[in-house]
Amino acid sequence: MKTFTLKLMSLLCLFLFSSCESDNFVDNPEFLKADIVKNDIAKMIPFKGDFLSTPNDVEPIDCSNGVAVMKTNAVIGNATHIGLIDRSMSPLIVEDCDFNPSTGVITAELNVTVKNSKGDGIRFLGISNMNVAGPSSGNYIIVEGFGKFEGATGELSTVGYLNAAAGSAEFKVEGIITQPNR
Repeated sequence: MKTFTLKLMSLLCLFLFSSCESDNFVDNPEFLKADIVKNDIAKMIPFKGDFLSTPNDVEPIDCSNGVAVMKTNAVIGNATHIGLIDRSMSPLIVEDCDFNPSTGVITAELNVTVKNSKGDGIRFLGISNMNVAGPSSGNYIIVEGFGKFEGATGELSTVGYLNAAAGSAEFKVEGIITQPNR
């Protein structure tokens, strides 16, 4: 019986000391800072979309070598987490471009905003290499979020096709974005 009581008392002392030790961690500023840093890490989730960009005005931008594209375009389509894209709130703006006649590629610096009818959406910037005779591609970074995407960041890549005669571009987007509302 003495052995059992001694073991029980030892176990209680162990619990008592361990609870005192954990109180020291809660008051320790380094422990609290580490806990905050761990919680500030953003969770990245997949992002996909199918878009169509069509000219929205008649103001051309000269890409060189006699090629021009429309400066302002409108985007329609569908994207994960956003839903249907509202054309009236989703401009694609060509900031700068260059045409290489030997490759048939228009390299364009794009500023793209896609929003749904509620105003939820993202803005991304990047470079698109639009091949007038074949597939096109691009890489972008998400620089701004709107509505439930406020503060969003991430990276996107595109593949698609340019219809040079119509001035439209069809493209698929894949990438990662910080989880909305988190």
